[in-house]
Amino acid sequence: MIPADADLAKLGTPPFLTPNANFYRVDTALSVPQLRAEDRTLRLHGMVEREVRYRFDDIRNRPLVERTVTMTCVSNEVGGDYVSTSNFIGVDLADLLAEAGVKPGSEQLFCRSVDGWTSGTPSARRRIATAARCSRSG
Repeated sequence: MIPADADLAKLGTPPFLTPNANFYRVDTALSVPQLRAEDRTLRLHGMVEREVRYRFDDIRNRPLVERTVTMTCVSNEVGGDYVSTSNFIGVDLADLLAEAGVKPGSEQLFCRSVDGWTSGTPSARRRIATAARCSRSG
């Protein structure tokens, strides 16, 4: 049991939630892409039953969820500074993917930003299916 008067910050332990100003940031381009909200589009395609496009307003009109998420940079060394935890509010990606109908055999969620930066999430299908089941049962 942690004593009521314990001051973990005084001992150098960071707070569980990272303040926005202290959240780690790694830029992959010389300038941060600028895009107006009304010009944004999310396109789900590839190994899905039907290609789906969402405009910013489509996303804004959906139910919001809040999740506490810890993120770390792929190049972060053990004990490194590139890790942060925060509460994020947005739409449930599992719901959007369920609407598109992710096909069996898909193994990766591939993302591309407006500036061409790409990332992939291996084995996303299993996690997506689990998240979709959880979001519907909760």
